[in-house]
Amino acid sequence: MQYDVLLTKIPGNGYVARPFLWPELTVSDATEADLMTRIQQAVTEFMVNSRVVQINAPVEAEPVDDPWLRYAGIWADVPADEWEQYLADVAAARQAMNQ
Repeated sequence: MQYDVLLTKIPGNGYVARPFLWPELTVSDATEADLMTRIQQAVTEFMVNSRVVQINAPVEAEPVDDPWLRYAGIWADVPADEWEQYLADVAAARQAMNQ
């Protein structure tokens, strides 16, 4: 299996590796080559007694306290040609007010 690992060069102090899935599993070494070997060993040892699984968890939607929400969808049943006419009338009214 492949795992994404963040390799960080520490100026004057070698390298540090952290797997994205397990950031607490940190390995450091003087050279990048040695670091790659050590992080591979660390992940392999970690996974001996572990496995990756997927679960489904229901997420309850938080109530939205938005005063505008009650107006959402009020134009949903208006035919497209009437909606376009409404928008044109609003634009004309705005233009007349600006003159």
